Amino acid sequence: MVGLLGADVESYFLEDCEMEIEKCGEYKIRDGRKAVIVSLSGCDGYDLIGYVVKSNGTHEIHCWKPNGQWDTGECFLDIIAAWAEPKPPQYVPYTWEDREQLRGRWYRFKGYAPEHHAGHFSLSSDNELLINSLTSSAFLAGCEWLDGTPCGKVVE
Repeated sequence: MVGLLGADVESYFLEDCEMEIEKCGEYKIRDGRKAVIVSLSGCDGYDLIGYVVKSNGTHEIHCWKPNGQWDTGECFLDIIAAWAEPKPPQYVPYTWEDREQLRGRWYRFKGYAPEHHAGHFSLSSDNELLINSLTSSAFLAGCEWLDGTPCGKVVE
């Protein structure tokens, strides 16, 4: 099962005996990191369960308890929820009220190097914000800030 947790963690457990590692789930711990709960079995009939957290390129091994007793162990109190991959932010076009946040910022058209200054704002006939003659929806679809983020407001 090399690769499940990383060779360094697996070799730590497998050096003295044949042991099987089973991944039981991914959970979020209090500090926001992902913990992988694993079950180890097969070494002298002694089964253990605990969790592993990757930190600074290495694995931290936490709280090994005999199977069946782990849910009463205090070491699992750090686990607060099932892990869910963070969702990327969603963006919507800017509005007339947002224009002061844009004034003076530099942007570029996606895939092109020339930079442009956001400095002229007006309203279209449909009351949509125009940024240097681009509608705010076209600005979102076709432009990006110099750091590569989309030219739109983050939906909270």
